Amino acid sequence: MKKMTIASILAGGVVSAAVFSGCTKTSGWSVNGKIDGASNGEKMALQGFNAGVGSWYLIDSIEIGRDGSFAYTSAQPSPYSDVYRLEYGGRAIYFPVDSIESLTVTTEASAFDTKCKVSGSDLAVAMQDVDQAIAEAVALNGEEATLNDALLKRRLTEMALEDANGVVAYYIINKHVGRKPLFDVNDRNDLRTIGAVANSFLTNRPDDPRTAYLEKLYIANRPSIQGGVTIEAEEVVLFDMELPDTKGVSRRLGEMASKGNVVLLSFVAYGVEPTAAYNVKLNEIYNANRDSGLDIYQVSVDPDEMAWKNSAPNLPWTSVYASPVSDREIIAKYNVAAVPMTYIIDRNGELAERVADVGKLSAAVKKYL
Repeated sequence: MKKMTIASILAGGVVSAAVFSGCTKTSGWSVNGKIDGASNGEKMALQGFNAGVGSWYLIDSIEIGRDGSFAYTSAQPSPYSDVYRLEYGGRAIYFPVDSIESLTVTTEASAFDTKCKVSGSDLAVAMQDVDQAIAEAVALNGEEATLNDALLKRRLTEMALEDANGVVAYYIINKHVGRKPLFDVNDRNDLRTIGAVANSFLTNRPDDPRTAYLEKLYIANRPSIQGGVTIEAEEVVLFDMELPDTKGVSRRLGEMASKGNVVLLSFVAYGVEPTAAYNVKLNEIYNANRDSGLDIYQVSVDPDEMAWKNSAPNLPWTSVYASPVSDREIIAKYNVAAVPMTYIIDRNGELAERVADVGKLSAAVKKYL
């Protein structure tokens, strides 16, 4: 089932998932794009990350053409999902590579790292979401405050733990703001997140060259740990919300989550095509498990409130409305970049899991009932 991005919903259109393909497959991965305002013949550095020593190294120098365009093709596929960067004028754009994919980067010479767009894969989009969240925090509060922004770190921790042995998780815990690491090994909570990612890599990617680096990073700062990395991930905070249902009655998520049942926190937009099929599947799960203690708190983010009002009264669960404009803080707290999106809240009232694929939701729910 495809998802709709919040951006496309706000634009008022249904945008099909982009398909990035070429007529001919290359032997390795490639990156191309355009830098508006760059001069013909200027050089840009392509760099890779040496996980063994924790530093960047030069792969190649890319020449920029007359119209700001550039292109690079690797002779070999990337053996692991990994992070690379383009450096120009002292600024860098980071992007993920998985095997033989082709990525496109567009940006401006005067704002190389802040007005960039990387497309070509879901991993690239996820990494852009990370960078955008950090950039917005820096623009609002400055670098020093961002380094101590607990809310931002909770959001990024949730993103990292969604795929803890993936390249985006690796990127998140190695992200710097200015010259300082965002996830600080001297901070107990930050170290828990680093440990959770290190443990996942150790379990699932023992031969990945980044695994030894992550384990070393964690162990070096927790010398009392013996025999490898074993740590519980930091609890992802349940952000409460109180929103009106179709009768105008305020319904609070925290109250529902405090009753001892498993709660599905569902974000949808009734006015877009994927929601109907999603709700059919959600209804099957609800009917099969409601007697075992399953509740649903569904949040509509339709820009047109009438789309929600026309559909929600027929649903057997709690349905509330959050304006994607005036209630955007709620959407941002839960990192809802696309809908439908579902979170599982366990019987202790804690945010336990994020499930993007509704096909996997039934099995995920049963773990908590």
